[in-house]
Amino acid sequence: MTKRNDFLSRITPPGISLRMHGYMLVIGNLVCLLFSSSFVGRLMDAYEALYRFSGGKRVLIEGAVMPRFGELLGDGSLLFFLLSAMLLLLSIHHYVYYFRESKSIYLMKRLPKRGVILKQVFLFPLCLFGVTLLFCFFVHGVYLAVYFLVTPDGCLPSSLF
Repeated sequence: MTKRNDFLSRITPPGISLRMHGYMLVIGNLVCLLFSSSFVGRLMDAYEALYRFSGGKRVLIEGAVMPRFGELLGDGSLLFFLLSAMLLLLSIHHYVYYFRESKSIYLMKRLPKRGVILKQVFLFPLCLFGVTLLFCFFVHGVYLAVYFLVTPDGCLPSSLF
């Protein structure tokens, strides 16, 4: 058993499938990424609206301003936050797991260290929550960088959000 699996097995209830939780996290984050990628289409539409055609060439419209980043992002963060909330609710599932599946709640309550059950119920969902939020911030950081790269000089709005 590797150290990583040993650590993960200490912060999850016994019998919980770490592989299944990992797959759920990856699939959930990929769905969130796909949902938020509509930002790219809205960004390209806004970019095209900054130009007009004159004599077969694209010419920047004088005084044109790119929509704010927050407007283009739209509801792109919504699924990330819903997934994060669901991951926090996973701690309820882990607590109920002790009663229904493993039926070891009374044994866990008699352990000399009182915090073991709380650690196993809350720590792993909090770690998954943190990973999801970090991924959300990374994706939005990439979107912000693309926004700045695509927006022509002088067309940035006064505020981003």
